[in-house]
Amino acid sequence: MSSRHIEYCINNLRRFTQSVYDAIEEEHPAVKQKVRGCLNRCDDCKHKPFALVNERKFLKVASTLVETDTPEELRAQLLMQIGAGH
Repeated sequence: MSSRHIEYCINNLRRFTQSVYDAIEEEHPAVKQKVRGCLNRCDDCKHKPFALVNERKFLKVASTLVETDTPEELRAQLLMQIGAGH
């Protein structure tokens, strides 16, 4: 059994990804999204939109960093990663 969700850094959300979070919430309400405090990726956070896709398989969790040059690209990549793309 596998379950995926998206995690955002609160600081990156303020800089770049609020529109991504809002669009996914509106268009794909079943997708689980979480906003966390600092995700300890400060170099990434300052310069580009990013998020983590976490996949839980049984008792293990694997995180995949997804970063792009624009919020629009990030939205598309995240939806592809979680299997909710158009």
